[in-house]
Amino acid sequence: MPASPLLRLCAAIFAALFLAAAVFAQAKKEESAADPFDAWKTNLTNLTRLSQKTVKDFTAKTETEKTNDFTALGKLVADKDKKLPPAVRYVAVLTIGQLNEKDAPSPQPPVPYSPSITYLTEQYKKKNTPDYVKYGALLGLVRCAYSNIEPPQKRSIQKLFLDILAKKPVENDDEVADWWQQTALEGLSGLKMYSQEVADAVLAIMKDEDRSLEIRSKAAKVFGDLDYKDTKFDGKKIVESLQTFVQSVWETELKKIDESPGEQKKKLDEERTLKTKNKTPEQRRKEREESEAEFTALPKDQQLLIEEVITESKMALQCVLYAVTCDEKDFTSGLIGAFPAEAPERDKLSGTITKIQTIFKTFDEGTSGKDKKKASSTGTSSARSNRDEREQGGGAGRAAAKTDEKKTFKINLVQLKKILAVKPQEAKDAAEEEEDAEN
Repeated sequence: MPASPLLRLCAAIFAALFLAAAVFAQAKKEESAADPFDAWKTNLTNLTRLSQKTVKDFTAKTETEKTNDFTALGKLVADKDKKLPPAVRYVAVLTIGQLNEKDAPSPQPPVPYSPSITYLTEQYKKKNTPDYVKYGALLGLVRCAYSNIEPPQKRSIQKLFLDILAKKPVENDDEVADWWQQTALEGLSGLKMYSQEVADAVLAIMKDEDRSLEIRSKAAKVFGDLDYKDTKFDGKKIVESLQTFVQSVWETELKKIDESPGEQKKKLDEERTLKTKNKTPEQRRKEREESEAEFTALPKDQQLLIEEVITESKMALQCVLYAVTCDEKDFTSGLIGAFPAEAPERDKLSGTITKIQTIFKTFDEGTSGKDKKKASSTGTSSARSNRDEREQGGGAGRAAAKTDEKKTFKINLVQLKKILAVKPQEAKDAAEEEEDAEN
């Protein structure tokens, strides 16, 4: 029985609607494939959440979907129309640096998305790339340095890090140079690849007394992360340079004390006292002791000076201690573990460790108040937590030994000078004598 005209009309309408729905769905699909990150351009307050979701979902996607996401992120970074806010471009390049080809079970490092490494390197090297995009690319490469990547990729990234370290800071631009070079130093720590070229680049910064104590300390710390196995390792130069650096830390901090107004006044008073002919040596000695006792009740400026000296000294010494041995109870790690047991360099490094531990102990005994526990983070836990933070992209150690809460110091300037004036071998001998006495 032939269908009625009404049924044929209904069938035609349903067919047309179905076709229209299919065409609309295909168009939306193509639109989504062309620009799946359209929300990034308008939803600036949720950029971090959008980035985290992109990274989380990436490993489960097909290769085509991964390519589409990677391409879309690259378009956001490029911003050919020059309409996007810098925040969008910066978060996009950071997201590219976080993409993984596949995840790995903890504690194994993940495998980064291979095209992202090439892309980040190219972005950093482009002449017209804004600094905020370059720095985002550099952070991504540092993260890749701590991940599971192939040897050719490691060598390529290492060369870029070394190029950054080789650049001399321009005048009045030291802080910016420190910022970039500290990040490159973190990258070398992540790669763990020792070579003479790496050692020379790190030593050049560590030995440069015109650079800040922070960047020099971070350079010293790198030696604790390098893998010296199966390499042509000549550690004598490194050990000597490290000891020289430690000595320069003492001299720098002692100079701050010597050049402080209070210390200058104290020196003048002492000189005036010693020039008094009518006083006996015993009277002069008593006056010097009284002068020193005055510094026990420290005025505010002296408190700030002592806090600065202790804070910066501990920051530098923590980096040196980490370089010598990542674990103070295990002398198979760090720089000391690269030498055989009978090597004289091990004895030199052991003396350096003892002096640092002695100074830390004295600092902790002379610090009281709410921050005493925080200020005494001198051992393995501090080194390990800094390393863990760095491996998670946190930039380990940048806020080391800093705190906002108030401290009270029992150490005066005279005692502080005596602490910093102790030679490494003297500290080691004193520690051994103390241990023998206890036994």
